[in-house]
Amino acid sequence: MFDWTRLPPDADLPEHIRIIKNIDWANTSVGEMEFWPQSLRTAVCLMTSYPMPVAMYIGSEYVTIYNESYQEVAGAKHPSLLGLLKILFCPFSCHLSFNFFFCSSLL
Repeated sequence: MFDWTRLPPDADLPEHIRIIKNIDWANTSVGEMEFWPQSLRTAVCLMTSYPMPVAMYIGSEYVTIYNESYQEVAGAKHPSLLGLLKILFCPFSCHLSFNFFFCSSLL
């Protein structure tokens, strides 16, 4: 598996990955990407390589990260939805028909 989380933000990467790398993760409960545990790095790298739309909600605040295929689901909220707390965009029960994972145990 290719671990793009360890590369610099200006590396020659796909646009969606560059957007994810340039998010100010330090201002979220997930923390700076350079300090992410290997379990979170692996989960995010696997998720971003998956061809179907997938979103992950990470940590106690359910910080949002999703793959390129999920952009269609996010619609006009992409890319501002990346790094947001789930409660800010989905405050009530969401009935969703796509893949998503709650990953509070990866931090």
